[in-house]
Order: sequence, then C-alpha cells, then structure tokens
Amino acid sequence: MAELFYPFNQDGTLCPLLDDGDLLLEFYDRAGVKQGIKRFIKRQRWPGKPALPYSLGTDAMRSMLLNLLNAPAGRRLLLERSEKTSESLALHQVIWSWSCQEAEGLEKIISEHGVEIKDRIFLRPDGLKNIVDDFSSRQDWDQSGKRLLAHVVLAYAMLQPEDSIFLAEIFLEKAPELGEGFGLQRKAWVL
Repeated sequence: MAELFYPFNQDGTLCPLLDDGDLLLEFYDRAGVKQGIKRFIKRQRWPGKPALPYSLGTDAMRSMLLNLLNAPAGRRLLLERSEKTSESLALHQVIWSWSCQEAEGLEKIISEHGVEIKDRIFLRPDGLKNIVDDFSSRQDWDQSGKRLLAHVVLAYAMLQPEDSIFLAEIFLEKAPELGEGFGLQRKAWVL
C-alpha cells in the first residue's frame, strides 16, 4: 500500500497539496498570525528542527514552516499551544481562517451543514456531500474554487482524523484530479 500523508496519516509528512512553503506562509499571514508563528518557531524545539538563521526573513520562514509542519511532533506542539492560548496557530485553524477570507459566505455554508460542538463546527460526511454538491454547481467551480474547497476538506481532515478518508472520498468524487494533491490514489479513497 502507498504511503499516506498528513492529514490521512497523523505521523506522515504533509500531503503534496500542502507541502508548499509559499502557501503555508500565506495561510499564516492571511490568518493574521504570522508574528505568532514566527515567535513559536524561534522559541520552540521539535525533532529535526534546523538551526535558525540570524534573521528569520521570508525565505527562512518558508523553510522553517515546511520543517515544522512536516514534523508530526511540530504539528502536535502547535496544536497544544493553540489549545492553551487564544492564538490559533494549528494548521487546520489557519487554513480555516484563510479560506473564510478567500470565499465569502463559506463560514455560513459550513455552519448550515456542520455540527457545532463546544464552539467548533464539525462536518458529517453527508454535510460535506451537500457542501461539495453546492460548490460544484456554481459557476466558480474552476480550478481555484476546487483548490479552495480542497484546503477546507484537508483542514477538516486534520480536525477529524477518524473521518479523514471519508471526507476526502466525498470531495474527490467531484474533483478526482486533486487525488494526487491529497496524496491518495483512487484505490486508496474508494471504499
């Protein structure tokens, strides 16, 4: 069987669609927590963390984000920090913030089809099917619209690891060309 990537394998490296330093930096920047993640990178240690350069400029930030988020221990540290403070640095949270800025009305659509538990919205597979059907019937269901929703699905796969493959399967039924970006071969996501 092929290697599964994060978020489909909690101990894996990032799936190809997320393994992009520019995109990761954009997520943190647009979520308004670029300085917070910069502080986190400077102060925290995780296995495999490279030596920090004197100046943590854009190129160094891209590289450090890739290193941090490709390390399961780094992602766990971010999640623990996000749960203890009001600053949301976990990858699924910054993707959510970014996607709500990118797609007007997304938060409302997700809320309508999700389940709220302790101030968090979770997706049931049937709720995601309705969301994907809604998005795929729009005129803006082009490559950028598909990628935006793919990032939302990946964020929910991080939040709901037990449902991750089911969520991917539902999305990939309408956008099978992104299966490679999820790091999933068709055989892996059709149950």
